[in-house]
Amino acid sequence: MRWERNLWWFALPSFLLLFLVLIYPFAWAIWLSLFDYYLVRPDLAGFVGLENYFRLLENWGGDTLTYRGSMVMLYQSETATGIWQSTGNYYNAPIRDWAFDTLFTNKPPPGTPTLHVPQRVGWWHLE
Repeated sequence: MRWERNLWWFALPSFLLLFLVLIYPFAWAIWLSLFDYYLVRPDLAGFVGLENYFRLLENWGGDTLTYRGSMVMLYQSETATGIWQSTGNYYNAPIRDWAFDTLFTNKPPPGTPTLHVPQRVGWWHLE
């Protein structure tokens, strides 16, 4: 039927809003993170690839790293299991200005994916 073929037009505004509010800004942020970009002088922008991410491992020399966001730990590390011992030769951690909402200590934020794992606790024989 003709009206069934045109139903996707009703969903188009939602898809457009999703793209403009979520997908485009996220993709743009990833794109900008690959460049050495200056807002006041965009003509000086140069491609640096993943170098910006490795700069977190540099010697910060007492500078402050301010982070407002969220981090997800996907698994427990099997390699880095001890307490970090700063050598001072290559890496000195920055002064960390991180924020954590203590309301999420016992209850995760809305929309957080959850994983339920079934566990066998025993077998019963029914007659």
